[in-house]
Amino acid sequence: MTVDKDELPMNDRMCIVTRESGPADTLIRFVAGPDGTVVPDLKRQLPGRGCSVKASRALVDQAVKKQLFARALKTDVKALPDLGAQVDHLLVTQLTGMMNMARKAGQFISGTMK
Repeated sequence: MTVDKDELPMNDRMCIVTRESGPADTLIRFVAGPDGTVVPDLKRQLPGRGCSVKASRALVDQAVKKQLFARALKTDVKALPDLGAQVDHLLVTQLTGMMNMARKAGQFISGTMK
């Protein structure tokens, strides 16, 4: 039995809350900031050890409540209680920017322009 290379899971990450593996595109990466707080890394470019949580506000809030970030990042970090709201705000801001760029490029049509 041969296995196609495209079917093998490559670079799967594990959610620290549900302990389920999945592609990095379905997870939000978090890193420890220089001030000892947890920082969301939406573009996956920040340096340092990271941990992942599935892209769900409830799961991010649960990770904050259970203090799972300190264990996953193996350092003493503090997750702010409003981390879920902060992630929501960053995702909306990123989506709005992507929509504006697509609109300027003529790739995004909405409203009466349909």
